[in-house]
Amino acid sequence: MPPPTTIGHSPQRPGELDAAIADYDQAIALNPEDATAYNNRSIARRDLPGELDAAIADYDQAIALNPQYATAYNNRGNACDQGELDAAIADYDQAIALNPQYANAFIGRGNARSDQGEPMPPSPIMTRPLPSTPKTPPPTTIAAMLTATYRNTQRRLPIMTRPLPSTPKTPPPTTIAALPPH
Repeated sequence: MPPPTTIGHSPQRPGELDAAIADYDQAIALNPEDATAYNNRSIARRDLPGELDAAIADYDQAIALNPQYATAYNNRGNACDQGELDAAIADYDQAIALNPQYANAFIGRGNARSDQGEPMPPSPIMTRPLPSTPKTPPPTTIAAMLTATYRNTQRRLPIMTRPLPSTPKTPPPTTIAALPPH
């Protein structure tokens, strides 16, 4: 028999979320202290109409059982991002505080801030050159990739109109703003 936390994983396909929830109910009955089971059940619940409040309650329980559970904070942020943007940002902040390498939490926080109409603040990481190797193109900037994750592509960020630096081995500067949105 699979571990109780993973019982509901296999049925999480479209149309089978109710079965996944029932399996997570069973996992929680077997071990009510399993934060992962609450987190996983809430993932299934959040996608069902009318279940968002129950999903958030499950995330709350997962976090109560394991306050260091960065994934649960991030996932609750994703659920809150459907209307409670300040709460979502607070959860993304906590996920980042617990795991400063948690890329999805940074993306979620950026998206929530964008939804609030907040302009993206300049960041040193946005202008730091990416390393190049013999198999990759010359250095470019992380800012060039932001249009792929920043929801509001109608607004251009100030940094996205600055020229990329050129070197003797690269063509003349090209502006990041010229890149097509993804």
